[in-house]
Amino acid sequence: MNTSKNIAIALLGLLDEGKSAVEVTKDFMKFVKDRKLASQLPEIVRQMEKLQAERSKENEVSIRTPYEVSKTLEKHIAEKMNAPKDTGIRIEIDETLIGGFVATYKGLEYDASLKKQLAQLQASLTQ
Repeated sequence: MNTSKNIAIALLGLLDEGKSAVEVTKDFMKFVKDRKLASQLPEIVRQMEKLQAERSKENEVSIRTPYEVSKTLEKHIAEKMNAPKDTGIRIEIDETLIGGFVATYKGLEYDASLKKQLAQLQASLTQ
């Protein structure tokens, strides 16, 4: 694993532990200066942004559907996925699903799409 990514992971870990962002930043800048890592700052920032984006995706409910859905339905699906009420919801329009939806949260996928149901029906008819 590269040094920039390790540093980014360590910084996010300190922030996750509840350390003050001001203190973490101050200590980090001293660390960079002492170890002459200034040239790596852009890559460290990129790694932190990448890690933060990955975390955000893990902590949101993703709903793929062939059409727009109401906010009420979005919240209902998120609730059924056992997501906390303040969890973000990302909607992706995927016309290949035909109908229904596919919801994903923290690695768990619930496929209630018409595409899947038709595939299962086809499989059962061709056995």
